Amino acid sequence: MNMNKMRVQGLMRFLPLALLLPAQAAAEPTTLPVDLSTGRPIVTAQLNCEPVKVIYDTGGPNGTNSGGVTAATAVRLKLAVTGKSKVNGPEGGTPAEVDVHQAQSLRFGSYQAENLSLARSQSIPGGDILVGNSVFGRSGKILELDLAAKQLRLVDAPTATVAQWYPLAPNGHLHTSIAIGGKTYRAAIDTGFPGQLMIPKSLMDEVPLASAPKVIGRARTVSTEFEVMGADITAHVSIGDVKLPVSSAAFGPLPRVVVGTAALKDLTVLIDWKNKRFAIIESKAAAAKRSDARARSSAGEQTVIALAPVSR
Repeated sequence: MNMNKMRVQGLMRFLPLALLLPAQAAAEPTTLPVDLSTGRPIVTAQLNCEPVKVIYDTGGPNGTNSGGVTAATAVRLKLAVTGKSKVNGPEGGTPAEVDVHQAQSLRFGSYQAENLSLARSQSIPGGDILVGNSVFGRSGKILELDLAAKQLRLVDAPTATVAQWYPLAPNGHLHTSIAIGGKTYRAAIDTGFPGQLMIPKSLMDEVPLASAPKVIGRARTVSTEFEVMGADITAHVSIGDVKLPVSSAAFGPLPRVVVGTAALKDLTVLIDWKNKRFAIIESKAAAAKRSDARARSSAGEQTVIALAPVSR
């Protein structure tokens, strides 16, 4: 038999099998449940194949360090120390020098980030490790942090219409302008802060407040500890066309206004790392809940009207 004919017949034997195999399905979006019980978004992941609680901090590290890890977690998972790093707090001050640990992989559902450098921390409230935007940016996907639905999603395209995008800061953080009582200030969207607003003390006299600020506690960063004052706020607060549900503000020695998780509870934060931009929109879950409440209220009013006696 001709050798070429034999090769063709050999290949033909495998064609029926190839035709029976299904085409490879497109990768499904990664959807992770978010725990907000501590005020910060926490997702469950696998660090070097071991379960960990991860705080997602939009104001977290995006440079050489991928995030932070508690001392207890570093010991438990036997993470190797690869060097030292100087870490700054948001208020500046003297940097703290800490050990840096290397992690081979961090898996969130179907998405896995590899070769992470994690700065050692004595405490990460509510979590084992903390990561910033760049860990999810490695996926090449758009991140959607939907706080009303308590979900973190990695998708190829936004699941809702975005009217306005803002550029990411050079360090990968979410910096924009915020309107408070008709005045505009610099602001950072920071899910590592569980409160509503943290405003620089230098602005305390010009923000509309219901009463004089009082000391409400102390806050600690990697480089310092400071007193925090607080008061109810009477001004409308918005970013672009999105109104924020803000009723109170804290004051500390920070360089800009910080918008925390409590002020974003009805919203979705989107980050398009590939195009270096982000957006803030109303969550579909919050809109649906509000629509249901209106429908129930309307139905109740109609019932009352129907049962009212007819005057003669």
